[in-house]
Amino acid sequence: MTGRIILCADDYGLSPGISQAIRMLIAANRISATSALVTRTGWMQDAAALRPLCNDTAVGLHLNLTLGAPLSRDWCLTSRGGFPGIWRLIAAAYTGRLKSSAVAAEIECQLDRFETGIGALPDFIDGHEHVHILPLVRPALLGILKRRYAGRPLLVRDPSPTAIKAGSGTGPRLKKMALKLLARNMKRDVTRTGFITNDCFGGVTAFGASAVAVADDFSAAAELQGWRPLVMCHPGYPDAELARLDTVTARRQFEYDALMGATPLSHMIWHPARSADGVILWPASAMERAI
Repeated sequence: MTGRIILCADDYGLSPGISQAIRMLIAANRISATSALVTRTGWMQDAAALRPLCNDTAVGLHLNLTLGAPLSRDWCLTSRGGFPGIWRLIAAAYTGRLKSSAVAAEIECQLDRFETGIGALPDFIDGHEHVHILPLVRPALLGILKRRYAGRPLLVRDPSPTAIKAGSGTGPRLKKMALKLLARNMKRDVTRTGFITNDCFGGVTAFGASAVAVADDFSAAAELQGWRPLVMCHPGYPDAELARLDTVTARRQFEYDALMGATPLSHMIWHPARSADGVILWPASAMERAI
């Protein structure tokens, strides 16, 4: 049986421990999708290990513009040639210091690297730290996707349609409010380009590193309504590479353990099917089914 909630494990390819944990979850039928970060040096090895599992999960590009080094030579936002942090990127996007030509070149390189590694087109697109929703990044991305994948049921993540509850804690409430602002008109822009998006979004948390915090977050995610709700999660095995790159370490092990066990999401997870030509058959609204 398949449920209705698209549960996506982000950050495949960020570190060996994360990639291994996500493959284990796919093999155990515990997630719907994974989004791949392709800029790390181990991507081709991680991609080779993921390829045999692609029939059982949706696999998309986790566009990265904030962590490590770019693939494109055109990227020159920082003096050292690397990506800036998320706050510097946001500031550059809103002040016009972000070069659209450099963004477009980097997007093309990451899509090329994804396709080379997986041997297939992406099923969906999202962004590391939601960079895909930013000014200059969003129009560049959607324009490139339209040119490369027109006519395909490509899903582009919209992090804006998320409930802001009074009891969810100050940190998550502020994150959700910021995402609503940054992702304003995301659904409109995606559908105008001819692609689809989620109609509800979950997984924005304070990243509390305890089994109780993770259980509470998954319980809240299970309450999402709609016909194509999407929940992001961040499971993984903490390792030395992850500790060097990311602040979310211990939390990942708790998420992995919870997903391998029983959560309120367990019986609600959507599991993908593909058409004869390999295209993901996403959940559709009554209006979409009528078209």
